[in-house]
Amino acid sequence: MAEFDFEFDFDNEDEFSPNTFKDKVEKQRLREFEQEMQVNHSSVRHAKIAELAYYKAEQRGFKPNLELDDWLEAETELLRQEESRRKG
Repeated sequence: MAEFDFEFDFDNEDEFSPNTFKDKVEKQRLREFEQEMQVNHSSVRHAKIAELAYYKAEQRGFKPNLELDDWLEAETELLRQEESRRKG
């Protein structure tokens, strides 16, 4: 069962109209959806960076102690790709 995170103003009669309640529910659902999309986007982005970093490590023969460099380069590369898509 869904839990709702909003409050009512008991001094305001309009607060209890079906439309007001419906609007509050829809706004909360939209907030929850946006939060879920942010989490999903973050997970997908993390996976893309990990894949790029892996290929960078593979290209240099998996030499140790350069993992952070691979990750940061991959992150920078992904940011550039995202920027060029937005501009393009």
